[in-house]
Amino acid sequence: MGTIIIHPENEAQLRALQVILDGFKVPYENEPPSDATEYLLSTEANKEWLNTAMAEAKKGEGIEIKLEDLWK
Repeated sequence: MGTIIIHPENEAQLRALQVILDGFKVPYENEPPSDATEYLLSTEANKEWLNTAMAEAKKGEGIEIKLEDLWK
């Protein structure tokens, strides 16, 4: 059928939703919150790119773009 993504605000909401889903025998999966850094380090190519970018930034070799100029 379809997929619904729900973002409970606290543990009480999460538990209540799980009870309801269990009661209706609706299958669900619990996924931990994602972390952008963890995603970037998930492959060797991403890891290499991130490490290179961080080294360049430490050396002052990065490019600074002002927020107001981002979409120009």
